[in-house]
Amino acid sequence: MHLATRFRTTLFAALVATAVAAAPAFAITSVTVPGAFQSELGCAGDWMPDGACTHLALQGDGTWTGAFNIPAGTYEYKVAIDDSWTENYGIGGALNGANFSLTLANPQTVTFSYDPVSHLLTNDAAFVQPGSVTLPGSFQSELGCVSDWIPDGACTHLTLQGDGHWTGTFVVPAGNYEYKVAINDSWTENYGAGGAPGGSNLSLVLAQDGPVAFDYEPQSHIVTQSAGLVVTAAGSFQSEAGCAGDWDPTCANTQLIASGPTYEYTSPVLPEGSYEFKITIGQSWNENYGENGVPGGNNITFSIPAGGANVTISYNPVTHVATATPGGSVPTKRTSWSHIKQLYR
Repeated sequence: MHLATRFRTTLFAALVATAVAAAPAFAITSVTVPGAFQSELGCAGDWMPDGACTHLALQGDGTWTGAFNIPAGTYEYKVAIDDSWTENYGIGGALNGANFSLTLANPQTVTFSYDPVSHLLTNDAAFVQPGSVTLPGSFQSELGCVSDWIPDGACTHLTLQGDGHWTGTFVVPAGNYEYKVAINDSWTENYGAGGAPGGSNLSLVLAQDGPVAFDYEPQSHIVTQSAGLVVTAAGSFQSEAGCAGDWDPTCANTQLIASGPTYEYTSPVLPEGSYEFKITIGQSWNENYGENGVPGGNNITFSIPAGGANVTISYNPVTHVATATPGGSVPTKRTSWSHIKQLYR
């Protein structure tokens, strides 16, 4: 190839590569936050994907942001691209996903930020926890409520945890059930599958009776369920029970095993002394119970007498109350702990 021709070819290829590299990854012309608050912000109505009153502005880092003075109240909203519903995103950045929800106890300036890569929309509003969270459904009568589908049924109230989630564990008979999430003991605010406001019922299918753990995240409105619990006694005795260290919710050596309606664990012989523990669920501190079944409550204590003894720990998944009963001393020549673990698994 002639030198001049080769040079022109090389130069053209470089220019094309530069142009491609410089081209924006997303040809977005506008981002709007259409929702139930637009009429309060000066739009002609609500849920307008082309409503200039809630247009976001492109920032130097590629995100789109906007700040709006929103009155107190509860609202739903989404993200709309290019002033149309053709491309819109909801909870979790899902295309055509469930509406977001925003509750403001007082008027507040709320800044929204949209990431065009993940399609996630965030805001800096001060989050207000609900007064109560219930799981009304077709299993409530089996759990002690007067009937099913009661949004204020205390038998399926969840408990607020330190991480902001609401959790509850209920022993449910075998069967096929449906349920939803109800806020503040009423159907006025309720969520279904995928965290959708007023969405379709969630389902629960159990082949046998057993405890089911529910976890509700109040900002995404997503509820998860786990049939069959991993219950661990995490405390100051774990290193003596064969764990690598104490206060470890992931150590299987101190895991409680389902025994009828309760969970049980019997330790190897522990040295004389005073010990403390809590019950942890799911190998994590996210859900834990202390004295009298209080979520995140005071440590539960027990003492081992001179000469050493084992301890039996029992946990009730309905009341969350755990008891520790020290046993008698055990002869030195005894079944190995590894064999005991096999018996309990």
